[in-house]
Amino acid sequence: MTDTTGPDPEATTGLLTDAELEKLRPGSTRPWNPAAAERYVCGLGAGGWHAVPRASASELPAAPGAPRKAGAVCGEWAQVPDPLRGYDRLSWPLTFNPCRRCAWQLAIETGSTGRELALIIPDPAEAAAIARSAADPTLAVRVCEAILLAAHRGGSDDGPEEDLDSRVTVELLALVSRHRPVLFFSEACAEGDCEQPGDLAGEPARPECSYPCAAAGCGACTPCAGRWAGEWEGSVLGGLRVPSPCSVLALLAARYRLAGSVPGQLTGTEAGR
Repeated sequence: MTDTTGPDPEATTGLLTDAELEKLRPGSTRPWNPAAAERYVCGLGAGGWHAVPRASASELPAAPGAPRKAGAVCGEWAQVPDPLRGYDRLSWPLTFNPCRRCAWQLAIETGSTGRELALIIPDPAEAAAIARSAADPTLAVRVCEAILLAAHRGGSDDGPEEDLDSRVTVELLALVSRHRPVLFFSEACAEGDCEQPGDLAGEPARPECSYPCAAAGCGACTPCAGRWAGEWEGSVLGGLRVPSPCSVLALLAARYRLAGSVPGQLTGTEAGR
């Protein structure tokens, strides 16, 4: 399989290789080793797309075209399609709906925790829209950085002494990623009937939407429609959007003594992916 899981360790940018640059990212505490992802294949189960050990998936009998059922690294059971498909974090469907526990476990194994952090950073337009909802667009990323730093040091000053090999570290990183602020859109915006602020004010049209009709909420706590809703899957049920930060994210932010753990305390900067 062609490796598209991250930067080429032999490529250079300035005076440093991409692998060396990865080590400089916040939270990157393991050697860059993208080949480790080759030991896993994709499987679909509760919580999204999982990482399944290739060896165990290959040993399972399956009729041609029929999925195999195997245990993922997070402990969930997953259906593994035939033919086997390698776990490539930057390809669809893993960019769409990854199991966060599997994603963080492999990020640690492959030394790409910096890249996993980058994948949950909102782009500038999204960050601005999240900030308009009185939520900090960078809070979840900063909490994950704090968790990784504490794990690198063998635990935080006032918490459990967990390192990168601990399942607790992976569980906390996955929990924060699921409870990060995301944008929920109005019906008009979802159907493409809204207009950008530039158009309404007579200003030049912007190259991308600034999400004027969107509001931020907790991606895990907000009740949303399931597959039964068809094209409206993911829409907020009954207008019950849970503001961000939710109590889970705010608790973890306070646990790691981060500013911006309550609405109205906006800190950090907008950043692209």
